[in-house]
Amino acid sequence: MNIREKYGFTYYLEASYTPFEECAQWAIYLSTDIKNLDRTISLVYKELKKLREQPFTTLQLDKAKKQIKGQIALANENTSGMLHVIAKSFLLFNRIDTLPALYKQVEKVTSSQLLDIANEIFDEKKLSRLVYRSKL
Repeated sequence: MNIREKYGFTYYLEASYTPFEECAQWAIYLSTDIKNLDRTISLVYKELKKLREQPFTTLQLDKAKKQIKGQIALANENTSGMLHVIAKSFLLFNRIDTLPALYKQVEKVTSSQLLDIANEIFDEKKLSRLVYRSKL
């Protein structure tokens, strides 16, 4: 949001996460004018660096936990989505977690744990990128 709202270099920016059994995929997608491309990519790397270096404050961590729990609750209102999550949990972990159990796991997460994970996942040496330039 900082890149889009503060700098106005991108029309659209989103981050996504896709878990698999033994690994996962993180992706950041953005669209921008070619003249802003290098600066926008630089800003994305700057934001990832912040995640690696600055631990969440108590307030930020609390807001993030509330957002995650809200997303879990919303996902459980969709029957097909809920069944997909239950089936995946059962197939991968041989268990089905209740909503209160999931919330309890979210509450256990610490700022220090998030910082460690950010340093592992967002290590610039491990990142790759694909740039698609359209000729419109």
